[in-house]
Amino acid sequence: MSDSIFLQADDGSLTEVSGTPFAAEADLQELLARYVDLLPGAQINRDSPRRWLLIKREAGIPSQEGGGDWWSVDHLVVDQDAIPTFVEVKRASDTRVRREVVAQMLDYAANGSAFWSPERLRTWYEGDDPEAATERLVTWLNAGEGDPADIASSFWETVGTNLREGKIRLVFVAGEIPPSLARLVEFLNEQMPRLEVLAVEIRQYRATDSSTRALVPRLVGQTARTQAAKERPAAARRSARWTAREVLEWIGQAGDDAAAVASVVHQWAERHPHVQITGGSSAGRPFARQVSGFARATAPSPARAGRPPPRPPGDRYP
Repeated sequence: MSDSIFLQADDGSLTEVSGTPFAAEADLQELLARYVDLLPGAQINRDSPRRWLLIKREAGIPSQEGGGDWWSVDHLVVDQDAIPTFVEVKRASDTRVRREVVAQMLDYAANGSAFWSPERLRTWYEGDDPEAATERLVTWLNAGEGDPADIASSFWETVGTNLREGKIRLVFVAGEIPPSLARLVEFLNEQMPRLEVLAVEIRQYRATDSSTRALVPRLVGQTARTQAAKERPAAARRSARWTAREVLEWIGQAGDDAAAVASVVHQWAERHPHVQITGGSSAGRPFARQVSGFARATAPSPARAGRPPPRPPGDRYP
């Protein structure tokens, strides 16, 4: 990637600053943990810019009720409307950005929404000082007058409601978002009215003779078409039925990378008994999973109670 920006000094002179990749994935993860507002809230919602509260880094996700953690998401944050937001960071050079990361995030969403409780998220956030954490939360919410304990309790109850209803947000973050992932994110975001799927590209620019750097976040996946799809009546979205094969064939028209990602998602769904695959519904485009339950795991059957979903070798994500 070769690009640059220009910085103008007080005397009017311009300095060209070249784009440089992040040295390691951990660097970008740490940067986002310290400055969560690098997620461009105003780009996500210009009328009501999203504000972020970091709940936990490496938030563990179980694969069954009461079970131990099977995965962990890089960053778990919430916005001011108590919408849980899963943030996964990858280096642009990581080939999994194009394929495995999609299935990985679907695992996180399906199991986190099914098996996390609002109490667990609250405990993560409050840590060893619940009183101070409650004060920070109320201040962040700009809640005004009212009992802080009641305000906090209401907020976490809303977090729980959003989890149960699958009203969550998935955000892929990388120094560069490949076109194949961008196309898939736009497609997923268009087809799912509850689940918001976005990608954020954070470009780093550093002058050769200075330690100062510029960070430029850019939102990917939210187009005018996706916004219209989320706003139109549900009846309009359900005017056509598609088979799973039709879905895969339609996505394949976007190119080999898109077809490969779609295949990974379909194989992921087939391996998990708590995910139901249907043809889905859409006014004009197919989708590989019925919208109402796409990012939510179904309750395990009595026969499977106490056992995690079967996982083939290599299904544990790094």
